[in-house]
Amino acid sequence: MALANVYTQVHGQAPSKFTQQHLKDIGFASTNYRAFIPIFKALGFLSSEGAPTSRYHEWMPHNQGGKWVRL
Repeated sequence: MALANVYTQVHGQAPSKFTQQHLKDIGFASTNYRAFIPIFKALGFLSSEGAPTSRYHEWMPHNQGGKWVRL
C-alpha cells in the first residue's frame, strides 16, 4: 500500500502520538507499515517523539482540499 493510502486513512481527531498501535487501529496491522512512522517523522509530519506537528494538521485530507493526495 502506498504512503498516500496510509495517510488518507487518518480521519477525525489526530492521535496524541502516532504509534504502531495507531497504525493497527486504522487498519494497517502488518509489520511492514512500521516503516511509515520514521518516514512521517523525516517529512516533518511527526515530531521525534511521534506527536503530530502543525504540518500534519495542515496536510490532513479533510484540510487544504486533500493536498496530500495530490503529491
